[in-house]
Amino acid sequence: MALHRETSAAIFVSLTERHRADFVALMEGAFAEDPWFVALFADAPDMGGAQRRRAEFLGFLFDLSLWTGSDMRGLWEGDRLLGASILDRPEVRISGWPRVIARALAGPIGLSWLNARLIVPYLRHTRAALPRGRTYYLTLIGVEAAARGRGVGRRLLETVLAEVDADATTLGVGLDTENPANVGLYERFGFSVTQTAPLDRVTVHCMFRPSS
Repeated sequence: MALHRETSAAIFVSLTERHRADFVALMEGAFAEDPWFVALFADAPDMGGAQRRRAEFLGFLFDLSLWTGSDMRGLWEGDRLLGASILDRPEVRISGWPRVIARALAGPIGLSWLNARLIVPYLRHTRAALPRGRTYYLTLIGVEAAARGRGVGRRLLETVLAEVDADATTLGVGLDTENPANVGLYERFGFSVTQTAPLDRVTVHCMFRPSS
């Protein structure tokens, strides 16, 4: 209960274009050491280059999620963004996008073609691990470093799961993580590993939680 009291003053806000800079800054820090992001930007010439490329990638992901109508939420304490999530709705279809995304990433975002191509098998593998039918997908969830330990991630995840459970037509929600330490965390929220697969420099753990 203490975790919830510590963030009781924080409120959820649907993210729009005006929140782009706050979202990118938060996620860039939250995923600086994430194995998947490290693999994607391992060829950056220096730390500053890796940081810039992460930010550009996250900006691209933000714009893409707005365009496809994903549910994008932020937990705010005054004008400070504590955490955010991107939840793809069942109507969003990734399968036709890999080639378009790879081309876009290899251009303005500056990934090498080698690393841009990592995204195509990643998308195919993670979405193929979902059961057939209407499912949600938790694309991204992150917490500001200074706000960790305050229950922000729990509130974000509980809100996502409540939305999924309120939809009687869906089978549940999937996600993936390349950080083995996160597997046990998500298992405590009802997720189970459905598939694991090595993709070049990382191992992808695909997880799914049925609606309750």
